[in-house]
Amino acid sequence: QPFLAQVQVGAAQVQAYYEANPAEFRVPERVRAEYLVLSAEALGRGDAVSEADLQAAYEARASQYRVDEQRRASHVLVKTEEEAAQLAAEARKNPGRFAELARKHSQDPGSAANGGDLGFFGRGMMVPAFEEAAFRMREGEISAPVKSEFGWHVIRVTGVQPAKVRPLAEVRAELAAELARQQGARRFAEAAEAFSNMVYEQADSLKPAAERFKLQLQTSGWIARGAAPGDAGVLASPRLRGALFA
Repeated sequence: QPFLAQVQVGAAQVQAYYEANPAEFRVPERVRAEYLVLSAEALGRGDAVSEADLQAAYEARASQYRVDEQRRASHVLVKTEEEAAQLAAEARKNPGRFAELARKHSQDPGSAANGGDLGFFGRGMMVPAFEEAAFRMREGEISAPVKSEFGWHVIRVTGVQPAKVRPLAEVRAELAAELARQQGARRFAEAAEAFSNMVYEQADSLKPAAERFKLQLQTSGWIARGAAPGDAGVLASPRLRGALFA
């Protein structure tokens, strides 16, 4: 740095360095594009889904929104029927001790530490003997010993969620989104060919197509060949970049 002021660089030296190092000064080819995006998603957002369509779709999908009965239960798992009977008797005398008995005696490592709690479950999620007993009992009831391939269970039902159908108010948002996607797909199928023909026949400008299809005319930044563009979305597509440079 202290000697820079004393250095003299001639034009011939600059020219020689420039010619010897062309890669340092090469700027890759770049393009900038004006574009429109016609998509099923955007077309679907353009038209609101009517209340009548929502109601009709909800009724047609009634079985899809049915939630089967769920039970929550705790259990104590032991090896012998005698031990299970003794624990069932103790639990019935003092139901509040059920979790304590499970932590102390249950041989189910997955639930013993949680006081025997198995959480909520539906039909088909437990072994048949356990399930049959649990779905036959009332909430708060403690079972007699129940045998399964794992051993002997003492079961306490701690929660019951009856079967229900999810109301329209609960599924409205997801159903409206699905109908909008379907609506957009139909409109896209109808519009795609006309859109393609119009931009080909009026190649001097995209404005007529933008106005007809109510699309936003967009402009990219500079895009270098082989490099991902700064613009997000469709311009990140390698196929589209290849078309731009063709």
